[in-house]
Amino acid sequence: MLFGPTGVILGGEALAVLVITSGILILSRDRWQTLGLAAVLVASLLVLLSSIPQHESRPGGTRPLSEAVVARNLAQPVDWQRQRVTQDMANEADFRGADLDGANLDGLQLSRRSFAGVQADGASFRGSQLEYASLRGASLRGACLQGADLTGADLTGADLTGADVAGVTVSPQAMRSALVWPAVPRQPMAACS
Repeated sequence: MLFGPTGVILGGEALAVLVITSGILILSRDRWQTLGLAAVLVASLLVLLSSIPQHESRPGGTRPLSEAVVARNLAQPVDWQRQRVTQDMANEADFRGADLDGANLDGLQLSRRSFAGVQADGASFRGSQLEYASLRGASLRGACLQGADLTGADLTGADLTGADVAGVTVSPQAMRSALVWPAVPRQPMAACS
């Protein structure tokens, strides 16, 4: 509330007095009594509403958010172009909209993580666990995904043009939802050599 509960109470009382006084001066006795009763009821309702405690809306109920969750929600997407990413780095990272062009994420546990809108052209995810990960709208052009596990992954709108997908575990539905799903090459692609 703008002035808190006290301001609401005082404002409600002032409104009730103003309405009753105006009614006495302008209206007949029966009408000003009805109007005055309505004003008192409205003021009482405002007082009641202002006494109800206001709680912050939090995901998952009324438990306070942990510092780690707050920090993760405030984190900026990573910019790890052409870097070797370790599991410790990945555990703390926000990959949504990240720039991972040419990055090496081989063998990492990345299940149930969001890579929505990630830019990872030429990146390597060889042997990485990406079960139930979201790769919606991801750009993985020329990426190495050899042996990666994409079970249950969301590839809606993902561009895997020229990516090496040899030995990838993925559902036919996920392949169809991708913007581009490459054919399995006869020899390793440049990103995986």
